[in-house]
Amino acid sequence: MIRYTLESPWPIALLAFIVGLLILRYAITTGSRRWIAVSFGVILVGPVLILAAYLVETESEILARSTAEFIEAAVDGNRERASVFLANDLSVVVGHEGTRYTKEDVVAMIYPLPLVLESNRVREIGAVAINEWKGESVLLQTTVPHAGYPVPNRWRFEWVRDQFDSRWRIRQVIWEEWANGKIPSTDMIPRR
Repeated sequence: MIRYTLESPWPIALLAFIVGLLILRYAITTGSRRWIAVSFGVILVGPVLILAAYLVETESEILARSTAEFIEAAVDGNRERASVFLANDLSVVVGHEGTRYTKEDVVAMIYPLPLVLESNRVREIGAVAINEWKGESVLLQTTVPHAGYPVPNRWRFEWVRDQFDSRWRIRQVIWEEWANGKIPSTDMIPRR
């Protein structure tokens, strides 16, 4: 229900507005003051719902924002800021092959964008809080290597809530797809 009320309230708000207008039309044709009050109450549901959605940040929205902030830090080559988002028991999966990296290994692989790529564009971020302690986000991005063509990528991030400071941290990074459906291999990850 949170998804329809706080994350995307527009359909319910629009429906409440339309129903409120229909009730108002009925109230005016019958001359009923009671139904006029009911219609204004129903019409007000929409703005109240939109205001609540604007003021409240859901866990899914926090995960999507955290994913964007992590990618921004990584693309900027800001290792210190990027490491804040990584769990100590981090694992990286490339394609179907799981590889264990320490947090320090992953941080060492972060370079400023101009050294690695010509450009990086995030196309879409989707996130969901599975429960109070676990969440997941998916990132669709397009990278352009130097002297190359745009390459679409799909990444999945498994998030866990840190028990000490209650912040979301990335426990697993999965590079699922690159170049329109190809499964990446482990030799595509830069080594230290």
